[in-house]
Amino acid sequence: GSPVRTHYFLGTCLGALLCIVNTTTSHAASLETELSNMLVEHPQLKAATKTTKGAEKQIEVQESANLPTVAFTGDYGYEWITNPTERANSDGKNDSSLMRSVAGVKVTQNLFDGFATDSAIRSATLTKEETEKGEESTRQNLLIEGITVYLEVLKQARRIEYARENEANIKTQMELEDERVRRGSGIGIDVLNAKSRLQTAKDTRVGYEGDLARAADQFMQVFGHAPDIAAMLDPNPPLNLLPTSLDEAVQLALKENPNLQKADLTSEIANENKRGIYAEYMPSVDLVGSMNFEENKNATIGVRRDYSVLVEANWDLFSGFSTEYAMKKATFDYAASKSTYDYTSRKTIEAARQAWHTLETNQERLALKENDVILKEEIFLDTRKQRENGAEGVDVLNVLDREKEVYETKIKYAELF
Repeated sequence: GSPVRTHYFLGTCLGALLCIVNTTTSHAASLETELSNMLVEHPQLKAATKTTKGAEKQIEVQESANLPTVAFTGDYGYEWITNPTERANSDGKNDSSLMRSVAGVKVTQNLFDGFATDSAIRSATLTKEETEKGEESTRQNLLIEGITVYLEVLKQARRIEYARENEANIKTQMELEDERVRRGSGIGIDVLNAKSRLQTAKDTRVGYEGDLARAADQFMQVFGHAPDIAAMLDPNPPLNLLPTSLDEAVQLALKENPNLQKADLTSEIANENKRGIYAEYMPSVDLVGSMNFEENKNATIGVRRDYSVLVEANWDLFSGFSTEYAMKKATFDYAASKSTYDYTSRKTIEAARQAWHTLETNQERLALKENDVILKEEIFLDTRKQRENGAEGVDVLNVLDREKEVYETKIKYAELF
């Protein structure tokens, strides 16, 4: 019935679709099983999952800045040097042709960088959380797409079923009118009218078959295989999991919607970016230990060794205002992210309220349409009975019109999925 599709749409708006999908059902082509398999195999969700794992590794990249770095340098080869002192001591001749070898190790441990590393680690952590919310949003979008297309296939199949029943009944009525004509109690125009209605019914059915083909194409894209319509089942809507009121639905949406949570994290990342830029105003302090070995270097015959442990400081006192401008940009970016969060919050509330009202409307329409089907069938049966009894003023068009109304109402009832 109508609560199925609307409820799942509401679930998406509230960010709670995973809570309402029962994955324990074992029917081969049930909605629950199809969704469970899709969440394992769909490439879009696989891509989102791998993106999240990549964001996790970025945290480790930033954390590595807290560890020391070790660098090795070395060279070996022929060296020839000429300089004024050498030439003066050798009557213009150069005797500084030597084979040199140099090796050195340098260990650097940062002691202070204006908290730039701390800011980078926190930004990477927030980015990972933001990516997780994006993955959750992808999962929920796939769920609602899967639910929608599953119900669409069922709806189109049902429309075709009703259309075929309508064709069969019109054909039966046409044959009855043809029999009356042969008996001399009917008129040929009634047969022609019935044939015309039959052609219209066939045209409608062909249109529905085209709609089913398109729904099946989307089904294949979402679930990775063609729908087995004969094995598909009407899902049971878990209405007991719905919020009890509109206010509760809105509050749940604001708390659980992954898009809103992602917007909030984006705002935090923008704020952390300001902290990272502010670190450029601060000095950088490193503890540096080095050891060097030199032999026959720079025309100096013999071996030289040196060892040092130093505290080095570097401070950019003027950067051409680039840091100041970067800070201003970061401030505007942060303000923009806050406004984006406010807008996303409004859209979340709007979606939750619209989904709630749609649910209420469709629940009421379902009962009304169900009664309408019963009423139209009674009118059709009574009209056909009058026609069969030869009631004055009741012709074949009256019967076919009433029958058309029955199937149009049934199709509208099916469309409330």
